[in-house]
Formats: sequence, C-alpha cells, structure tokens
Amino acid sequence: MLKRGYHRDKKLRALARGAPCLAWFPWCNGNAETVVWCHSNQSRHGKGGMLKSHDAYGFFGCSACNGPDPRPRSSREAAEDAAMMRTRSYLVTGRFVAGALPADVADEDQWLEGWRSGRIKVAR
Repeated sequence: MLKRGYHRDKKLRALARGAPCLAWFPWCNGNAETVVWCHSNQSRHGKGGMLKSHDAYGFFGCSACNGPDPRPRSSREAAEDAAMMRTRSYLVTGRFVAGALPADVADEDQWLEGWRSGRIKVAR
C-alpha cells in the first residue's frame, strides 16, 4: 500500500454534500443533509495518529455513521470496506468522476494511484 504523498481533493469531499448516506451502519439516520466524506480509519489507508487517511479512501456517511463505531475492529473494517465500495460504485456509475475504470473500484492501489496521477478526477 502506498503511504507517502497523501491525496487530498476538496472537490471529492464536496461531492458528499446532499448525497445519500452509503455507510448503512445499524445506527444510520439516513439524513442526506448531514452527509459528509468519512475518511477510513484503517492504517492500511494511511490513517495514523492525528493523520487522516488519504481522501481516496472514504465514503459518504451521515452524521450518525461518521461518529464512533462500537463494533470490534474486524467488523468496523468490513463495514468501512463495504461502504467504500458502494461509494466508489456510486461515483463511477453516476459519472461523478471521470477516468475511472471498472477495475479501479475493486482495487485499492489502483483507485488511489488513479487519483494521485490525475487519471481519475471529479467530473463536475
């Protein structure tokens, strides 16, 4: 996994405003008005100490889903991974991003490298 050169993208994070919550955690309130870009809390995505993960590793989550997750680590990571896959699919199929290939959605390294190289970018 690539750890240096953190990807930051204001346009990507801004896409979350008004979008549907795609985290679907058990305590989800589903309020689209409170949806934000939720960064992954997994160290394999660049999270460490006070440092957030790469912007490419995130998902759309409502205010409830963006809060603390009381589940065990393995359950939290599986839920985050599923939310990230749903969000990537939403971004690609909804044509919110340009340049993404179907393989990018499932491959974490390709997804990040696409953003870093500029091949994948916000379409609007």
